[in-house]
Amino acid sequence: MRRSAPCMGQATTCRTEARRRRQQAKHGSRIRPRRGPGAKQTDDMKRDRSTTRRLRGRWVRGGGGGTRPGMAAPEWLERRALLTVSPSVVGSDLVIEIDSSSRLDSAYVRQAAGLIEVAANPRFEAAFTVADASIERVVVTGTTGAQRLVIAAGDIGASLLVEAVERVEFGVGAAFAGDVEMRLPGATLAATNVVSTGGRITLAAARLELAGTWRAATDVRIEGPTTLTSDAAIAGGAGAVTFTGPVDGSRRGRQSLSVTSPVATTFAGPVGGRVPLRSLVTRAVDPLVVPQSAASRSIPLHYLPYTTSGGTVQDKYGIEVAIGGGPARMYEFDTGGTGFMAGYDPAVWPGIDPSGPPVDANYTSGNFYDAVAVDAVVTLGRGAAAVSTAVPVQVGAILSGGNVNTGASFDFLGTTPPVEGSFFGDFGASFGINRGSQPGVAVTNVLLQLPGNLSSGFVVELGPIGGQARLTVGLTPELRAQFPYAVTLDRIDDVFYPTSGRQVFDQLAFAPTYTLSKGDRSRTLGPLQTLIDSGAPSMSVRLPEWPAEEPYPFSSGGDAVDPGTRLTVDFPPAPGTPPLAWSFVAGNDGSVNQIGYSSSSGKATTGNNVNTGLNLYDMFDVMFDVEAGLLRLRPNGGAATVVLGSVTTLGPQSYGQNAVLGGVYRTGGRPFAVSGATTLVADTVVEAAAGAVTFTGAIDGTTAGGESLEVRSRAATRFVRPIGPTVPLASVRTDAGGSTAVSGAATSHDQVYADRTTLAGTFGTRRGRFAVGGPARLASQTWVETEGAPVSFAGTLDGAFPLSIFSGDGGERPAGAIRFGGAIGRHTPLAGLAFTSPAEVTARATVTLDGSASTASATGIAVADGAVVAMRGGGVVRNFVGNGVSFSGRSRGSALTGFTISGNVGSGVSLAGGDFTGTVVARNTIVANATFGIELAGSVRGLSLTRNTIGRRGRANPWGLVSGGPNTHGIVVAPGDFSGTVVADNRIRANARAGLMAPGGVTGLLVRGNLLADNGFYGIDLVTGDFSGTVFTA
Repeated sequence: MRRSAPCMGQATTCRTEARRRRQQAKHGSRIRPRRGPGAKQTDDMKRDRSTTRRLRGRWVRGGGGGTRPGMAAPEWLERRALLTVSPSVVGSDLVIEIDSSSRLDSAYVRQAAGLIEVAANPRFEAAFTVADASIERVVVTGTTGAQRLVIAAGDIGASLLVEAVERVEFGVGAAFAGDVEMRLPGATLAATNVVSTGGRITLAAARLELAGTWRAATDVRIEGPTTLTSDAAIAGGAGAVTFTGPVDGSRRGRQSLSVTSPVATTFAGPVGGRVPLRSLVTRAVDPLVVPQSAASRSIPLHYLPYTTSGGTVQDKYGIEVAIGGGPARMYEFDTGGTGFMAGYDPAVWPGIDPSGPPVDANYTSGNFYDAVAVDAVVTLGRGAAAVSTAVPVQVGAILSGGNVNTGASFDFLGTTPPVEGSFFGDFGASFGINRGSQPGVAVTNVLLQLPGNLSSGFVVELGPIGGQARLTVGLTPELRAQFPYAVTLDRIDDVFYPTSGRQVFDQLAFAPTYTLSKGDRSRTLGPLQTLIDSGAPSMSVRLPEWPAEEPYPFSSGGDAVDPGTRLTVDFPPAPGTPPLAWSFVAGNDGSVNQIGYSSSSGKATTGNNVNTGLNLYDMFDVMFDVEAGLLRLRPNGGAATVVLGSVTTLGPQSYGQNAVLGGVYRTGGRPFAVSGATTLVADTVVEAAAGAVTFTGAIDGTTAGGESLEVRSRAATRFVRPIGPTVPLASVRTDAGGSTAVSGAATSHDQVYADRTTLAGTFGTRRGRFAVGGPARLASQTWVETEGAPVSFAGTLDGAFPLSIFSGDGGERPAGAIRFGGAIGRHTPLAGLAFTSPAEVTARATVTLDGSASTASATGIAVADGAVVAMRGGGVVRNFVGNGVSFSGRSRGSALTGFTISGNVGSGVSLAGGDFTGTVVARNTIVANATFGIELAGSVRGLSLTRNTIGRRGRANPWGLVSGGPNTHGIVVAPGDFSGTVVADNRIRANARAGLMAPGGVTGLLVRGNLLADNGFYGIDLVTGDFSGTVFTA
């Protein structure tokens, strides 16, 4: 091996030189070059080399204090660094130039005692100082982009501009009061813990490396591809947070990112596409912190949406309440209602006598309660979260009730909630007092009659609507401090709440100004007295004083504000609090942006007013501070948005605001959740594997039928609010292996739910198919509608609600086939089954329906004209107020066999006139129907009624009706042509009147081989008319 010239003949010197070169290659400029072999070294140089050997590899890149804690830096490094930072003051700018190519060079800046200090070492020796108040901007520049800037401490009352500096680090408590801007074109900029207390943060570079906790007052903007070198938390203050490029981790699944912005968070590029993050969390605000104590307690509220008879889903919330030490029941949580009105049931009201003075309640929903005032101890919630009044308070014990709009009657006895499928009454939590019609009655808000500080006020958290909801009773300074906005409440002088003695306020206790605008037009209403009402699905502007001949503002007809109109609500601020303007664009999303008009004033006043409904709760947490006489508000994220392309993490993804999605979202088997409404801008796939998937808000597309959604999860998938209520999607799919709960969906193509599925609301697919691959359960009244596409339920189907299916009108396109692969109602009977299109319907197993539920339809099985129903597995149809089974027209080739059809107020089976060739009604037991066993209501041709048991012995009930067996008539045949219809081999006995009755002429009917016995009037009763061609044989 040939030696280099300096080492010729000098083995020891050569080894030393090789070691020096290895050290220089490893440590770069930390090792001073030798001036030549055998060169004379000064004492300083020897000391520097000795220090370097001791510290091998322990220097931190960037120098200037880069030793381990407790180790002093070599003096020559400190001396050299002092020469590379050149601060100066130019006007109101503090200019710091780092003029060196060495990667060791750093500038240190801090604020202390009103001074800005600049130094080249972390101990701030020989620091340059300038008064903080004299500086408006700090400008830091480097010559090569390789320098390091450290903002060590203090809140500097200026803005910051950094150019051509590679690393910027903020220490604990360090901040700038103004904007912070950093730019490094063509290189990598690394920044940590950047804080602007009064401005925005902007970073732009060829590549960016971020870490730590960031906070701005207005906006944060990150321009360029971004890598997280450790966990990062970024807060945009009152502004937006924007990433213009992709965001990745530095090590697979090791870095997490959380972003907080009350306005908008935008990721313009993919997240985790190259190196997955550990997790991604975005939200609008920090969660409300409520320490639990004897002075402040939180109680869960329950989201319980209700589907109206028209298929509209109304958002409702419930609270569990126990009365007099009995078991807890669910009541509607209603901050617009007056007093606690609860259905009386002696089984759950131990020792309470319902004999007090009358106290009735009527609601704008049409519900009414006839009640009496009783005294009882009331307990809210369950278990450790339970809160009690400790002493009796007045409660309205409902003895009867119903709904004037629907005609429904409420039965509060038993375990089935009679009100909207979920509630046993109304937990009114407004400021109002129901005084009944006699002295001494004061049924009012139970929350304001709790003991001690618990009655000082309460906080309601409901939004974004559909998410986790909570009630907190008892206010503390720490809780109040989290609510930045406040409005003074109108009090009623010298009136106080029972038990607690707290001040009473007007039920509509404040009056904001409402301004509607669109384009260059606007209209201001008010100030209008306002009620915040959790029991009302959406906002209602009530204008009883509005001129009848004048249309409502920004309403194209009807009683709603036109979608696209902006509403701005200006709240009158309480002294010492900032003003609040609540603004949103009207739309069709109930409980979020839907605004209606009403000519009624509501129940609490007679003048113009506004009921906010749930719209306000969707965007604000609300504190009813009775002790301070204030309404306090806190934004909750309902108005904020996150925009995301594809995201890949190895842990959870949680988006705590409205979301704009389009791409693939992979969580590595961990949960995925969106708390607000979702808008899809492209086809979207969520891959969560074993992680749960939750969409709390409604999901809409951008173009009708343009975007699809697919969820792949072996855990629970929950669509809490409807899919496509405003802009239908192209399709929705979930995979097998988990469960799905969905509250209605609208698509142009397929809806396929491959796993165990809970359904509620309306499902419309236009030309796509609807399919449930696993067991299905109805959580409310449900409609499925396609335009000629098939509908299938592969597994069992249960739920105490009615199901209606329409699969096309049979016009240009035949109606789609309807298939049930498993038993219907085996575990929980359905409350009705309707086939409203001329489709082929097949049920392969038993069908069990019960009309006794308060949500039941009038008819058990309703079959449309032209439909063909094959139900050969038998089952039970009972207790409907109409017919058990009703064919509304022709049906060729149907089969109804093996059923027990009983206890219906109408007929057991009713068939309207038409062609029934090949249809068989056989081997059924049809008993105890109040009208007829079987009713042939028109000219039924080609029908076969064979081997049925129609009627049996029973007994009279307290109303004088015979129950348990007899029908009024066994078979009733209307006048008409019954050619090809056969009534054969049936047991027709013990009916209250005739076994078979024909009130008019019947032709072409064959009656043979039937057993008719023990009927109340006649076996066969032919009243009058032409019976030619009708044959009766034994």
